[in-house]
Amino acid sequence: MSIQRDIMTTIALRKKDNPIHAKELSEMFGLSKAGNNRALRQVVLELIELGMPIGSNQNGYFIIREREDFLVAYNKLKGVALSYFHRAKALRKAYYQTYGIKRRKK
Repeated sequence: MSIQRDIMTTIALRKKDNPIHAKELSEMFGLSKAGNNRALRQVVLELIELGMPIGSNQNGYFIIREREDFLVAYNKLKGVALSYFHRAKALRKAYYQTYGIKRRKK
């Protein structure tokens, strides 16, 4: 829990207009391996699940303090999720076409 507390304390000092970059956070807490921020994203997810209002934008992480902050963070995540969903659908279609698999009707 110590690393969670330390990351939360660090992010808590940041606002949407002055977020802390994921790379900087990862380096501060020894989570950076070959530029992979997966461990940091996991810690941030755990903090959010504990009720911490952590948002992010293209510049880094921040504490959500008002509705506009929430909308920025929510819409970013929603856009990423939709992008992955469309990619998954395209992959499924390509796989079915490549291997001649017929889709089952429900």
